[in-house]
Amino acid sequence: MLTNQRQVPSALVTASRYLNRWLEEFPDGHFYIYGHSLGAINAEYALANCRFPDQIAAAYLYEGTNIWRLLTHKERQLVAQLRGRINTYVDIYDPVTLGYTASKRMVGKLHYVDSLSMNPVKQHMWGGYRFDQVGNLLEKEVDQRFLDSSKMQQAFLSRPDGWPIILGIAGICRPTGRRSLTSGPNKSEKKRRIVQPQLFARFQ
Repeated sequence: MLTNQRQVPSALVTASRYLNRWLEEFPDGHFYIYGHSLGAINAEYALANCRFPDQIAAAYLYEGTNIWRLLTHKERQLVAQLRGRINTYVDIYDPVTLGYTASKRMVGKLHYVDSLSMNPVKQHMWGGYRFDQVGNLLEKEVDQRFLDSSKMQQAFLSRPDGWPIILGIAGICRPTGRRSLTSGPNKSEKKRRIVQPQLFARFQ
C-alpha cells in the first residue's frame, strides 16, 4: 500500500467518493467527519481528495494508521490546507496507530493521548483513554517514549511485509498479502467488517 508503487485500497476510494457526493448534494452544509481505525484511515484519504474543502467544519480521527506515504503531492497540499480542522488522536500503545512522527508528515494535528497500556483489543477500542474530572481527554506533549516508538515503527514499516500486516489488523486486507488489496473480502472478513467502524459524517 504505502510503497513507491501506489496502490490505493478500494475502501479508501469508496469513502472519498461518498464524501464528495454528500458535499455536492448539500452545498450549504458544514460537515463534521468522525472515524476510528479503518474509519479514520478512510477519512484521511477522503479528506485528502475532498473537492469542497470549505464545507469541512472539522474532523476527529481516532486510532488509525498514518497514510501520509500513500498520498500524492497534490493530496498532501490539500490536507496541509485542512490541517487546522483535522484532529488526529494517537495512542502509542495501540498496534494500529503506526507511522506517526513528531512532524507534520501526517493528516491533521497530532493529539498524543496520555493513555494506559492494556491488552491490544481493549487498547484499540479507546480502553487506555483517560479523562479529567470534567470529561476532557488527557493528552501530553511529545516525549522520548513517543520518539522511540516512532523510530521503531518506521523500521517496521520499511519491511516488505510491514504494511500488509498493519492493513490486515485494520481490516483493509488480509495480512498475508496474497490477494490484491483492492479485491473483495472473504467470508471471515465480511463478518469482521460488520462491526468495523467506518467513515461517518454529519452536517449542520
